[in-house]
Amino acid sequence: MGLTGDRLKGKDITKCGLATHFVSHNKLEQLRNVLLEKVNEDTELEHLQGIVSEFSELEYNPENFDFPKYEEVKRTFMIDSLEELFGRLQNMADNGSQEEVAWASNALNYMNNASPISLVVTYEQIKRGIKIKSLEEAFNLEAQLIAA
Repeated sequence: MGLTGDRLKGKDITKCGLATHFVSHNKLEQLRNVLLEKVNEDTELEHLQGIVSEFSELEYNPENFDFPKYEEVKRTFMIDSLEELFGRLQNMADNGSQEEVAWASNALNYMNNASPISLVVTYEQIKRGIKIKSLEEAFNLEAQLIAA
């Protein structure tokens, strides 16, 4: 994720709201076949959601929001500079709980091996992205950063 190189997979993507449904691998082919059979350009969104829900193992629910390492991320990444981030991660790696030490050490290792320019661009994107209110703004930001 962003600066640390962590990845969200499977159910975690749905639990934090980046995906609306999680369909396990063994049901994907069935879902694909049903979609090909029952969905066309006139299909209403609600009907499509209903079909996907039939095959879903998990659906996003804002009341059950869950984000892996949320507290560590929140505590560590509310920063004003990359230097401050490195300092917080180093402090956590030196003084944190066993789980925090492992997470912070992995994040530092990833960041120390990443391109400095990509770290700066990603940091700037995250900083600006917090203020984004629409998908159009997100695409505009992405285009500006790519063109820079």
